[in-house]
Amino acid sequence: LAAKLDKAEQAARKGLEIVPKQAKQAGQTDEQFSEQMKAVTALFHSTIGLAALQRKDYKTGQVEFDAAIQNTPKDPWAYYRLALCYVNGQPPNHPLAIWNLARAISLKIPIEGQLRDYSKKLFIRYHGSEEGYTDVLALAAGSVSPPAGWKIVSYEEINAERSRLTVPAIFSDLKAGGDPANKMWLLVKGMEIELQGLVLSNMLDVGKETRTIALAVGEEAAAAEAANVQLAAIAPPEAKNLKKGDVVHFTGTIEAYETTPAFLLKLREGKVSLEDIPKVATKPSKPPAKPPVRKPRAGTSQIKPKGRA
Repeated sequence: LAAKLDKAEQAARKGLEIVPKQAKQAGQTDEQFSEQMKAVTALFHSTIGLAALQRKDYKTGQVEFDAAIQNTPKDPWAYYRLALCYVNGQPPNHPLAIWNLARAISLKIPIEGQLRDYSKKLFIRYHGSEEGYTDVLALAAGSVSPPAGWKIVSYEEINAERSRLTVPAIFSDLKAGGDPANKMWLLVKGMEIELQGLVLSNMLDVGKETRTIALAVGEEAAAAEAANVQLAAIAPPEAKNLKKGDVVHFTGTIEAYETTPAFLLKLREGKVSLEDIPKVATKPSKPPAKPPVRKPRAGTSQIKPKGRA
């Protein structure tokens, strides 16, 4: 096998030397000639990359498959093999591996189903959850390479950053928009958060077992009675007793946010502290009614005869 790999690589490298010397054939347009040379060049780079992949020379594989992609950006196999080089390299580059797997998926590689499962597991292992995975698929579908500054935040980075977060900082950065909001969103999306707020409304979701509770978190929002948190509460059942003006502690998973017409942070899987839910007074049950006492009619005795005389 080693001898065959060497021979294939040598032939491919020699081919790369010959390509620039090729001339356009009679009747061939400049565009046709250019596309033909790109396809041949990509084939040679892929051949060298495959040899490197077999030898576990992942650094060379990265260079060669990337060169193949630059020449034929719609070859799903080149992206797949480049992803293998990134994930197996030392150190591994999981974000670029996931990106190239997403590209291969978007180009309908024959093993698309397997790659979806594999790339999703790889994303969760690196990021800590599947939050943001579909965003990567959508972004990769429209671009050969990641945009400048793009990254997938690792689970370790998220935990380190989250440990330093404060609620005012989360609200402030998300409200600000732009780069601060984008960076904060990468950190907090899918994070469970604990808050205290003033209940402004409490409604049962039609056809569901959840309640949508609007709350004002923070002194300014509470004073203005302006909802800045929307909680989809799943527990406890007693949450139905909450009314406007109640102050409660609650937890929820950050799902989305809005900035217009006003800032609103949306939480799912919400749980309200049972201790903060007002107890509903129950009316004491009435004792059973006594049967009415019948008064004897005039001229009759209250003592019944025991038998005939």
